[in-house]
Amino acid sequence: MNNIIFFIENYIAGGSDMVAHDIIANINAKKIYLFVNKSNDTSNLLKDELPSNIEIIYYGLITTAELGSFSNSKKHIFTIYILLKVFNLLFLYPLIIFSIVYFYFKFKRLDAKYFISNNGGYPGGEYCRSATISAYFASLKCFHIIHSAASLPRFKLFIMLEYFIDMMIDKIATVICVSKHNANILKDNRNFKQEITVIYNGIKLNEQKKYNFSEKVKLLNVASLYSLKNQIFFVEVFNKLVHLGYTNLELHLVGKSIDEQYLLRLKNLLQQYNLENYIILHGFTNPSQYYNDCDIFLLSSKIEGFPIVTLEAMSIGMPIISTKAGGSIEQIIDGFNGFLVEQGDIDCFVEKIIFFLDNKDQIKFFGENGYNLFNKNFTIKQMINRYKSLILG
Repeated sequence: MNNIIFFIENYIAGGSDMVAHDIIANINAKKIYLFVNKSNDTSNLLKDELPSNIEIIYYGLITTAELGSFSNSKKHIFTIYILLKVFNLLFLYPLIIFSIVYFYFKFKRLDAKYFISNNGGYPGGEYCRSATISAYFASLKCFHIIHSAASLPRFKLFIMLEYFIDMMIDKIATVICVSKHNANILKDNRNFKQEITVIYNGIKLNEQKKYNFSEKVKLLNVASLYSLKNQIFFVEVFNKLVHLGYTNLELHLVGKSIDEQYLLRLKNLLQQYNLENYIILHGFTNPSQYYNDCDIFLLSSKIEGFPIVTLEAMSIGMPIISTKAGGSIEQIIDGFNGFLVEQGDIDCFVEKIIFFLDNKDQIKFFGENGYNLFNKNFTIKQMINRYKSLILG
């Protein structure tokens, strides 16, 4: 395969970075120029040594996320905070125009045929979009991967600008979504007319776990701690479980905090409900041992793309209880390898946990179903073959 420019701009190192790592490490191009924002958290992207054909190129443009963080740090000075927010809005589109020119000259110097943008959430990283436009002007064949999709902005002027950018991406790039759910959102809420290609994320196959149930059932959630992952939901769930007499269980929350106020609120609620011994915070650490030690995987997210953490659970044979969020509805067959629960439905989530607590044999049965479903649809080999077929086709 000819040389590829692979472009990344993520604000939070997560599943999309892990997918990017696996694509560039396995796609077997002659040369891959990996463009990474120098302010990115690359802990997932560069978790393992990359093949020698990959050259990392760091770019240093300030992002709107960084500007937003700076604005939020001034909330205690209301006037300055409002002025900074207005400045950020006015600065956004001139920054996009500047970055199109900036990346055009960067790409034009490289010997590449293909361009792949790995967009964690559309519109998401503005530079993922502007770099795609730059790549088109540099005569590269463009692909734009979208891990999750958002609605249009509230202001009418911005809607017009966003529709124009959507139209350009739609015309110049093959758009790839990682779930049918997000492809539908993109078609419904944004200005995309093409038939969007869906390629499910895939990960490596792991050895199926062997269950040796102890008296205490261990549940697991792996996710960054902030409002969209919604771990506070588990506090209400466990408060109800304990009051119903289910005390031989514990939930392990594995993930870094990216919102200190949210973490403080979570800790205060755990203390208020006396749940510190039931819900245990581990921070950012390798989750492998927790997948092996725990029995059931829980997901409470409000928004997801095609979550890697649930694939990791399926790949070793763990059943899953999840809120209906993004691509999780395409990973979990309700009543087969887990359960799907409507957003905010505490009683239903409690009911599904109790089902497994009262029927421990079903934990293994549901887990085996998930393991087989993973092997059928979600391996890294299947994902890479689909990308190769699309790019070369």
